[in-house]
Amino acid sequence: MDIVSHIQNTLVIPQSLHANYTGTTMVSAAGNSGHGYGTMGSPGLSSYGISVGAVTNNDFVGYGPFKDQPRFGNTTDHSNHVVDFSSRGPGLIGDPKPDLMSIGAYAFVPGIMTKEPDSSEEQFRLFGGTSMSAPIVAGSAALLTESLKEKSIDYDPFTIRNILMSTANDLHNDPFTQGAGLVNALDAVRAVNGHYGKFVVYNDESFSNIKEIINTPLSSFNSDPLGIEQFSFSDKTYPMTSWYGGMLHSGETTSTAFVIENPTNNTLDVSIKPVTLKLIDKLQIDQTTKPHLQDPILNQSETYRPNYVKLSSLTSEHTSFNQDYIIPTDSSLMVLNLNFPFDTFMNQTDTTYADDLKISSLYIYDWKDKNNDYEISSDEISLVTRGGSWGTVQEIRISDPAEKFKTNQL
Repeated sequence: MDIVSHIQNTLVIPQSLHANYTGTTMVSAAGNSGHGYGTMGSPGLSSYGISVGAVTNNDFVGYGPFKDQPRFGNTTDHSNHVVDFSSRGPGLIGDPKPDLMSIGAYAFVPGIMTKEPDSSEEQFRLFGGTSMSAPIVAGSAALLTESLKEKSIDYDPFTIRNILMSTANDLHNDPFTQGAGLVNALDAVRAVNGHYGKFVVYNDESFSNIKEIINTPLSSFNSDPLGIEQFSFSDKTYPMTSWYGGMLHSGETTSTAFVIENPTNNTLDVSIKPVTLKLIDKLQIDQTTKPHLQDPILNQSETYRPNYVKLSSLTSEHTSFNQDYIIPTDSSLMVLNLNFPFDTFMNQTDTTYADDLKISSLYIYDWKDKNNDYEISSDEISLVTRGGSWGTVQEIRISDPAEKFKTNQL
């Protein structure tokens, strides 16, 4: 593990610097190196810190460089799908990362202030990436801290982490993609106040299993340049919501007991059931895209539309699909991948190697044929999500796909 992540681990733990040190809640961006697994960046690799990945928010449609571009559709309706570029876990020691998700593609933030009264600089600008997701979670942690103080509840960084993870909204992705899910500041505060049946879940083994692995390299770290005599972990064990079983050899097993903490004096009924995720169905098509197609409305020079493929036309050829439901009603996640040849992506013949990179992006829309002409136009499509990483493979993920489309899928 890198030095920065090691230092962050230490800063999270109470009494790691001195006897009266209370620990610091550390929130870091997971990184923008997805969609492959094992792409977490430093200091998001910190096992005890809070690492944050990114989900979509289509408020950018129709603004700035996204204006009058057919491929971005005509609405801002859709949000909260895992972004293709959001880095995935596991962490370097195999622990589950990221921990939480928040908006990272994209949203408006305050712009640079200027003293010039006639400045053309806008007051708000678009921002994105996991560098945006992490501050949103940090703000959620601040709101949670305020609530804990108001209730005179003792807390440490692990209390903050566990409440945020226990009250997150499940996005139906795997833990190495979404962690506990989408941060929900309101539900976190509700858990503190004992409202709406919210509760906290944790175990007492993950902390020790992580500590056993990272303690040795940390003990050899020279902290003198930082003005600290020695980084060290206290002997105390702290509860963690996420489960990490440690390093296991072939044939070994590990286990833990999870605690469900009821924040109220009232009886709380909690049902626990095992869930097995399985593939419902899949299909594959091979096509050649046509360049420079134009939209019937937004057809300015050098403005082009995507190659549209109706999902209904594909599933009708795939006989295992239910003809009444193009997307199976019991599906919790839909994953679409696009693969294209390497020589299409990177030009290797020019004098300057790889000076011309081309990608094939992947978009999915909800299409309503408003005028019943069976022709697709930009004013009839709503962008659900998209993928456009620099590489030869694109991926987009849609949570609860059967609920996300009102009409036709493109």
